[in-house]
Amino acid sequence: MNETAKIKPKAVHIELPETIATAELSQHSQDILSHFGLEAPSHLNIYSCHLEDALIEAVQKMKMWRELYEEQSIELSAARDLNALRQQLIKEEAEATS
Repeated sequence: MNETAKIKPKAVHIELPETIATAELSQHSQDILSHFGLEAPSHLNIYSCHLEDALIEAVQKMKMWRELYEEQSIELSAARDLNALRQQLIKEEAEATS
């Protein structure tokens, strides 16, 4: 694991100055700003919101599919029981007529 992956960000609530000297930023922050631009935090926030929404939707779909599967399993089990009973009745009827 590299050094930047070990950094645990902390929420900092401070008033931003009008200008920020890049020399005051860590090298990692400078690299991020250089690569992604000044709007990187905004883009990251938008991305994370979309990701969260997609995850919530996926979980809801999984719950729906699980409920449907369980309903179908119950219906299939009932159909198998009904078929077994029907086969038993046919067998008993055949034995009674022979």
